[in-house]
Amino acid sequence: MTSAHAVSAGIYKQLPFDPVDGFQFISTYGYQALLVAVRKDSPIKTMADLIAVAKANPGKLTYSSVGVGSTQHLSGELLCAMAGIQMTHVPYRGGSGPMTDLLGGQIDLNVDTITVIEPQLRAGKVTVLGVTSGEKWWSLPDITPISATVPGYDVKTWVALAGPKGMPADIVSKINAAARAGLADKETIERLNKIGVDVRTSSPEEMKAMVTEQVAKWKKVVADAHIPQQ
Repeated sequence: MTSAHAVSAGIYKQLPFDPVDGFQFISTYGYQALLVAVRKDSPIKTMADLIAVAKANPGKLTYSSVGVGSTQHLSGELLCAMAGIQMTHVPYRGGSGPMTDLLGGQIDLNVDTITVIEPQLRAGKVTVLGVTSGEKWWSLPDITPISATVPGYDVKTWVALAGPKGMPADIVSKINAAARAGLADKETIERLNKIGVDVRTSSPEEMKAMVTEQVAKWKKVVADAHIPQQ
């Protein structure tokens, strides 16, 4: 299960399951953050610059995502809502399109994963305005969190393990213990770190609380942004 599970609860009018009560949550695996980037030659250099330009030119700035209803899309909508700005969303069907068009000047901002944006940052082709996590991200300590400019802003994608509702409690406990043991392995942690995952396990109860909060959060973002439900 990924963070798209919680986002789907806001994007779709009806789901064939209850996103919280229809599952037995077992444990989280870890979290990832997103980055907001502009071209290196952009006059926008900081998140404060972005907000100032957006307020002076409502709807003029464009930001990309990998599709309508993606976490990248809703991260941009949440930023607009919390910062009191308007930007125009440009959805893509995943792939390299967003970064290609950012570097080519077709869009102003790219909201995407660290694995997509960091190579362009290292190559000196983009400026990263901020990381979406509420605090500094462990693998990019020099990048300022968006929350430093927009207090309370916090978006992290996640990967977790769940099963069908009604799983026997002893089976849930065994799988949770196995997940914790496996994700404590040094080599496993290193491999997950390389793809940007901050490894964090949880109890079934902690995961349920997290998913419940995420579902409520994204439902509100979709409603406040007047995004048509599918």
